[in-house]
Amino acid sequence: MGVMVALYEPWWRQTAETSADSGPARWTRVRSECFSVHPQQGCGQGTRRCGMPVDGASHQRAASVRAAQAKNYADSIEMTFRMIMGDAVVEGLFGVNPVPAQSRRRGRYEPEDSAEDTYVYPDPVQALLLADNARVIRGLIGEVMILVMAYTGMRIAEIAGLRREFCWVGPDRDPWDQHIRVEHQGHYLKGGFKLHPPKYSSYRTLILPPFLGDLLWKVLESHEAERLPGRARQADPRR
Repeated sequence: MGVMVALYEPWWRQTAETSADSGPARWTRVRSECFSVHPQQGCGQGTRRCGMPVDGASHQRAASVRAAQAKNYADSIEMTFRMIMGDAVVEGLFGVNPVPAQSRRRGRYEPEDSAEDTYVYPDPVQALLLADNARVIRGLIGEVMILVMAYTGMRIAEIAGLRREFCWVGPDRDPWDQHIRVEHQGHYLKGGFKLHPPKYSSYRTLILPPFLGDLLWKVLESHEAERLPGRARQADPRR
């Protein structure tokens, strides 16, 4: 059993050709794909019938027609015919659209509801515990690097590039007047360690709490290198 569209085709053709939404190029494609190729292959010559899966025999005919065509081409024909049948239903020429609906996502993607991750707010105790762990692995330098990140918000590359000349700390200064200046960030590139301007040109001066200023001074006194991390173990100080 097939679906007759011969009565509806002339009206739809005229509507599509004069519609502002349907240009000549679109109608040429619709006419060539849907009214010429697919109906004749599906149900024989001259009847404008298409083998849609409304019963077993029609389903077999539709499957054989699709199998003989490329998937994208067959999908294009089916989509066009589905649109024609949808218009026919709206105009009262058919009771229901015989072309099976496609399940596809339309509109903006809406992610599925999921449980929000629990955000862990950092606090001084956590920073101190992490610094203690760093001291076990990297010594005083590792501890101070963690504390400087926690209390100043400096990036690890900026700490790696912190030079001695931009550290104003020590027992000869007012405990509440100890600070550092971010002028560089350091990276290991081809050719070795290089200093570059800080990210986003974020040059800034940062005030240190007294205890951190004292620790930073101890690190600088422990070596003679120009940068805070020094040259311990000849390794990347960011690790």
